[in-house]
Formats: sequence, C-alpha cells, structure tokens
Amino acid sequence: MVFQGSCPTCGAPIEFGVANSVVRICESCHSVVGRGDGALQQYGRVADLVQIDSPLRIGLTGQVRGMPFQITGRAQLRHAAGGVWDEWYVAFRDGARWGWLAEAQGKYYLTFRKRLPANSSVPPLSELRIEDQLTLPGVGALKVVETGTATAMAAEGELPYQFVPGATYHYADLAGPAGKFATLDGGQDPPTLYLGGEFSLERLGIAATVASREPDERAVATELVSCPQCGGALELVAPDEIERVVCPYCDSMLDAEQGNLRFLRVLSKPRARPLIPLGTSGTLRGRRYTVIGFLQKQIRVEGESYYWNEYLLYTPREPFHWLIHSNNHWTLGQPISAGDVQVAFRTARYQGRTFKAFERSVPSVVAVYGQFYWKVELGERVGATDYISPPYMLSREESLPPLASPGLAAANSGEDEAAASGRIPPVVFPLRAEPARASVGTATPGAQEVNYTLGEYIPVTEVEQAFGRPRLPRPTTVGPNQPYPDPQLFRPGLLLLGAALLVGLLVLLGGSRREVLNQTFQLQPGSNVVFSEPFDLKPLRNIRITCSTPQYNSWMYVDGAFYNERESSVRTFTVAVPPDLAGPGRKRVKYLSGMRSGRYTLRLETRWQNETLAGQQLQVAIHQAVPRLRTFLVLLAILALPLIGSVVFRASFESMRWQDSSFNE
Repeated sequence: MVFQGSCPTCGAPIEFGVANSVVRICESCHSVVGRGDGALQQYGRVADLVQIDSPLRIGLTGQVRGMPFQITGRAQLRHAAGGVWDEWYVAFRDGARWGWLAEAQGKYYLTFRKRLPANSSVPPLSELRIEDQLTLPGVGALKVVETGTATAMAAEGELPYQFVPGATYHYADLAGPAGKFATLDGGQDPPTLYLGGEFSLERLGIAATVASREPDERAVATELVSCPQCGGALELVAPDEIERVVCPYCDSMLDAEQGNLRFLRVLSKPRARPLIPLGTSGTLRGRRYTVIGFLQKQIRVEGESYYWNEYLLYTPREPFHWLIHSNNHWTLGQPISAGDVQVAFRTARYQGRTFKAFERSVPSVVAVYGQFYWKVELGERVGATDYISPPYMLSREESLPPLASPGLAAANSGEDEAAASGRIPPVVFPLRAEPARASVGTATPGAQEVNYTLGEYIPVTEVEQAFGRPRLPRPTTVGPNQPYPDPQLFRPGLLLLGAALLVGLLVLLGGSRREVLNQTFQLQPGSNVVFSEPFDLKPLRNIRITCSTPQYNSWMYVDGAFYNERESSVRTFTVAVPPDLAGPGRKRVKYLSGMRSGRYTLRLETRWQNETLAGQQLQVAIHQAVPRLRTFLVLLAILALPLIGSVVFRASFESMRWQDSSFNE
C-alpha cells in the first residue's frame, strides 16, 4: 500500500512504497522524513552520499532461495578508521520481512534480525575480544572478527528504522564456516543480533541484471587530481574507496575524502622505491590487476632489522589483493573469511589443508607510497602470525593499539613485541561453548579486527611476464612457502624402485636355472685333465659353474675352458675348491657372463695339495639363466641413488626453509 505526502522541510512529494518502512530520505533536501500517527515528521538531514562504484541500486530486484526481494534504501556508515561502507536494505513480501545487504571491498553480506530463545543472552560488546567464539542456538560457533564503532553519515530511499544522522554505535562482526556471518548491533541494549552469510551476486539473483546494464553505466574508473603540497599530478584509481594517498613526488601523506585531498604531513626519509611502478597493470593468475599502493614493512629480531615489500593490487568491484615481495620471493595474497579458518596450537586449517606455524612477529610500516583503502600511517603495527603449507601461506593479522609515541622510532622498537604476541585465555560468555585451547594465534588485548590472507607462491618469472618487468632479482634462499622444486621426481623414482624390487623378487624366486651339464669325473693318479660331454649353450644367459669334491680334505684347483666346437673359440675360468674339515659336501660356485650360442665341450685340469687322489671324484654342474642376489642388490642400489639424492636434497631444502622460523626448535 503506497503512502504519499509532502516533505515537512521543503514540501517536495514523499512516497512510501513499502508498507512497513519507517523513514524515507527526501530526494530534494536530503531530510530524513518519518511517518508517525499519520503525519510526516522531519528527523534531521543527511550528508551527501559518497559515490561508490557499486553494482547495487535502489529498485533492483532479485531473489534468495526462491524468495523475491527489492532493494528499497541505503544507509552509508563510516568506520572509526575512516573507511566507508554501504548497507542496502532489502524488502521481502512488501516489507513483511527486512534484511540488510552490507557491501564492503567487493564482498556482500545478507543478514536478518535473529530473535534468540528467552533463556539466551548476548554478551555486552565491551566484553568481546577478537576471535572469541559465540555458540548461537541453531547456528553453531561463530568467531568475533571485528569490534568497533560506526557513524551514520548518509542515506537514500526507504529504511525500516529511524535513521539518525551523526549517530554513533558499537558493533561486533562474527564469521563462521561456509560463509556464515553475523553482526551484533549495539544501537540498542541489549545488542541486536543480525544473522546471515556472504552472498555472491549470482546467489542474489542480480548478476545478469548488473551485467546487462553495466556497459551503459560504466564510468571512468580513475580521477586526475593535484597534490595540494607540490602540485604534482595524481591519478586516483579507485577514488571512492581510497582513504590515504602518498605523493610519489614530494612524499606528502594526503587524506582522501571522495577524491578531495588534504595535506597531512611530509614523510621522513629514507625512500624505498617499488620494483613494480605504481599504476602498472598486468594479468596474474587469470585476473587483471593495477598496482595502486606500496608498503615497506619491518620487523626487528635480536636487534637486527628485516624488511619486505607489499604491493596493493586493485581490480574493479573485486576484493583488494596483495603481492608480497620478500627476499626476492613473491606471494599473491587474497583475503579469506576468518570463519573458515580453524586455529589450533601451532597449526591452522583452511579448506581441508593443514598449515604449520612459521613466523610470529609485530611488523611496522616504515615506507608507504600510493593509494590505500584505510588510513595507513608510518609506524602502524599489526600482530602477525604466518602458517605455511607450500605453496600456500596463511597469514593472520590483528590490529594493535597505537604506540604511545607514534612514528618511525617507535615503530622500529621491538620492546613490546613479546607482550603483543602473548597468549591470553578466552573469556566465557553465556552463549559460548567451551573456550578453545590457547594457540599461537590467540588475540592480543586491545585488538579490534582480525584478517586472514591466503597467499600462493608465484615464481619470479611469472611476475616479470605479468607486469612487464624483466630482470627482477632472483632469490638465493628458500622462501617460507616456496614449493619443493620438481616434486614429481620423487614419486616416479619410488615407483621405479618398487617395480624393480618386485621384478627382481619374481626373477629370484622363479628364474629358469636351466641345467646344461651335470657330470661326475673320476680322478686317476698321473692324469689330471678330463673332458666333458658336449652340451649346448643359449645366448645372452649367464652361466653358473658348480664344482664339488666329495670326501676330500685338501684344496683343489680346477682350471677350465669352454671350447666351441664350430668356431674354435675358448673361454677359460678357474675354480678353487676349499677343503671341508667338517665332512663331505664341499663345493665352489663360479659365475660367468653369457656366451655365444652353440655346442661346447668343457676341458678341466685339476691341481691339488695332496697327491693321493686315487678313487676321488670331481662333480661339475653347469646352469644357465641363474638369478644372482648380488647383481640384484647392485641394481637396486643404482636405481636408489637418484631417490636417495632426492631425499637428501629435500631434507636440506626443508632445513633451509625452517632455519629462520620462529618455531625452529
């Protein structure tokens, strides 16, 4: 049912199109007009909206889980740190049910007011700490990812509550697995719970609508302005999302307000210049990026300073990404939901992958250039914990209270690092389950926000090709999340060795061992040369000669020769048969490589230590294709050499990776 009237301030027509909306913003004078007792009342005036490149518009329709909705209004709020975000109000069933669709940094969160059971209560927001867990009935465990204050700035359209310009309230954002999201709104006592999750434009049913109108509505994404300090030309890539700009000409830090720049101060030297110039665009891992910001960070360990660089990457209507450059290693980082990360003692899990704690530190910003979506400051600190599962790195960063004396000198001090990374057990609230075990990533007192970034190792050649920067420095160390080179070599080597072992065992157990001669020679006094019967040999098969002298307790030496009857070729050998003092049955085995095929005769000449040989016997057996254990073991050893080398190299590689870790114990 449509309700019409006139604005109490300017007299312009006012129309309420949703039955249960409470206020409407006058399009003419920006007054907040509410309806009460059948009459329109004025509740103040809102500021102009900060123009944000958003795909959402009032009047846009979509559906969630088959239930249609319409966007009826927008409230614009300012973060205590200076950022701006929009809350779009959506009406279901003509306003019988309301939800709000929050938009921030390319992500969308749809939530609805949730009434808790009578025996449940929401903890005071002042008692919540980062990564405290709340167990909500019918929802499960959610973790606190941000606490802070928001100020109502501007609005448009129809809203389901009385919007008060300039009003400030406390809030706490919570996240859970699979995109679950909730907000505790401190505008009332007790706080109001809004519950929902992260949604894509496709899930909201508006992706096709946005895509169809985008060519007509797309505007220039950059804005040309001048530095108020030196007059240098600056190109703002995302003027509606930028909070800080650092002039590359005069090192002035500028505050950005809807593209309007205000001088803050000149940054101190020394200057750190990026390897990839600001404004450079390139395609990396299938996405087009523009480099809009550059940070240099520092940590101090035992009096030594260690530096690395971070490049802020911008893609229109997508979350910001980071390209981290450390020791000439490169990592591409993207923000992920804290609710999808489970932190335990020295480990973290994300999407089924386990990460090991690698580094815990308190980095500070020591150099800054370009444009940033928050009010970055020199000396700004975060409590950071890095977990690795090559080629991925999971980074946890929590905001830290500013130092008593901000600036580079304070930022470079590591005196409070131990306190900032200390572990403090969580507080128990009425809605919370058992407190989690204290871990490496336990929140620091005073922290108001926690963010997780998933980084993937990028080879330097890929960075060169993406941004057109040839001859970038090559790494000389092993990076924390650098993957082991050629990891596929280990598996084929192991499979080859296993196959060789299996084939070798089958040959040893089932070899043919073809007997070609088995003859006993009677040794006579005065004659020590005997000849065998003719026998046939097959080609390319080894030969085993077995000589035995039953009932003889002295050394016997047998000089033998193979005679090929057709080719008149000769192959000689010698066998020394030792005495067997323990009894009969002594024998000696000799192996020869294969010979040509043909018919052979064996000539044997015997020598001995004891001249009395009357009645003694010499038994000779010849077999072909006899498997040898020694040959098999030698072959296995040769095949195992690459595998052993790979194992040794990998152990050395991992040792180099962990040698500078905080957890190398």
